Amino acid sequence: TSDDVSFDGGDFVFNDSSADKDFRIESNGNANMFIVDGGNDAVSINAAHSGSYPDSGSDGLQVHASQLAVSNYSAGASPATINLIKSRGTTAGAAAGTAINQNDVVGQIVAYGDDSNSFEVAGKLQFMAGENWANGDCAGQFELYLTPDGSTTTDLKLRMLNDGRMGVGV
Repeated sequence: TSDDVSFDGGDFVFNDSSADKDFRIESNGNANMFIVDGGNDAVSINAAHSGSYPDSGSDGLQVHASQLAVSNYSAGASPATINLIKSRGTTAGAAAGTAINQNDVVGQIVAYGDDSNSFEVAGKLQFMAGENWANGDCAGQFELYLTPDGSTTTDLKLRMLNDGRMGVGV
């Protein structure tokens, strides 16, 4: 019906009537490249949608009810992977041309919580360059930060260096 799709002032709206309807985009090799599951309020990329989230039984990325699932259902040893990518270059691509430096944060995962006034950081895990990177010489390290009781500032609690040495309570 005309209530299902509308174009108004630059916005293109699907399912404006909030019915239990799905939206799917196919690619050349994948019938489920992008799916919005209207009944389950879920989005799937490169994965078949399923009411039994997160167990869709297909490879891909799913977002539903504040959960993120990256799935890899295969007989091989390949894991489900989230890539955090960093370059000091300004051009995206396989080789952006500018190596990262020692102590550059390559990627991080940060957890926030509401203290009834604002969102504060509970903790974060940082992956860092353990040295200046150049042509395959790419030492890494990670650091774990936690917020202590009575504070809103994270403290470094654990550091693991590229040679396996660890510092606890550092």
